[in-house]
This record gives sequence, C-alpha cells and structure tokens, in this order.
Amino acid sequence: MRICDPHIHLWDLWTRLYPGLETPTTGFIGSNAAIARSYLLPEYLQEGGTTVEIAAAVHVEAFPTDPLAEVAHVQSMAKISPVPLAIVATPI
Repeated sequence: MRICDPHIHLWDLWTRLYPGLETPTTGFIGSNAAIARSYLLPEYLQEGGTTVEIAAAVHVEAFPTDPLAEVAHVQSMAKISPVPLAIVATPI
C-alpha cells in the first residue's frame, strides 16, 4: 500500500530546538521516555516495513524553541529525501 502520511514529526536533538525532549521526564501527560531521542527521516521511512510504502509525508511543527530554525532544518532533510516532504509551520 502506498500512502501520503499527512502528519509526522521529525526532530534532531543535536539542533537544541527541542529542550523538552533532551531528557526523559514525566509530566502531567505521562512519560516522554519513548520519544526523548532524535527521530529522523531514515528511521521514519523504515517503520512502514514491507506493508506500507511512504510516497510522501507532511512534517508538522514539533514545538521547537525557534520555528524558523526548525523549518530550515527540516528543509535540509527534504532536499535529500527519497520522498516528497512538505512542512507545516507556525507563521511568524
């Protein structure tokens, strides 16, 4: 099955744009331990396995400290992505 995934989040903790994910914590909605790590396009694309083929995807802002820096970072991933990658971000 080929799909366009309309809502994904990618983040690279090396960018320092996501301080809430840099350390596993427990808050009012539970633990973030499962996602307190970088999550990038190659990992995302592998998760479909042989059942789902990602034909395109839409990255939705992941609450960065600097939305413009996040867009620049995701755009750099999109330039080398094997699938079309669109970006939804907060207007400034």
